[in-house]
Amino acid sequence: MEEAGYADGIQNVDLLWRAGPFREAAAQVAQLEFQRILGIKSELRAAPFAVWFEELANRNFDVTVGAIAAPFIDPSAYLNSWYRCGGGENHSNYCNAEFDAIMDQVDVEPDADKRYELVQQAARILDNDPPTIEFWYNRTLAAWRTCVHGIEGKNGALVHNLDRMDTVWLDGECQAQ
Repeated sequence: MEEAGYADGIQNVDLLWRAGPFREAAAQVAQLEFQRILGIKSELRAAPFAVWFEELANRNFDVTVGAIAAPFIDPSAYLNSWYRCGGGENHSNYCNAEFDAIMDQVDVEPDADKRYELVQQAARILDNDPPTIEFWYNRTLAAWRTCVHGIEGKNGALVHNLDRMDTVWLDGECQAQ
């Protein structure tokens, strides 16, 4: 921090978080780690769900605690949205032309192995020029009884539709148990 011109740290950083007990704990961890590691002193500011999204859209925060989500598990879905210049969820205003050029290739590459390597290149850019700080990754575990049908869990595709029940049905064994 001293080399960057902040020998005394940074004061009064607005750390916005979406109200709720889990995110409150996450915001507190972020606040403590910023202080401990970087000397950044922040003020926690809770916002209800709708207000939090409005604050994001208006860029009315210094730092926020959030989560990356995508409608399906494909790197293009979240990398473009969160890290491409002008991406719809790019609340950090990150913009890197080299990253965008690689993602342009990812989006049209039909060969899975080549696409994987391109995604790794994009990830290395983010590793060397991080627009966000990841504190944790959630693991989603789903289980259901054998009499429950219509839930597909292939190649990680289950995560996006755990709350979708219009395809689910129960056979006679469920009613008997």
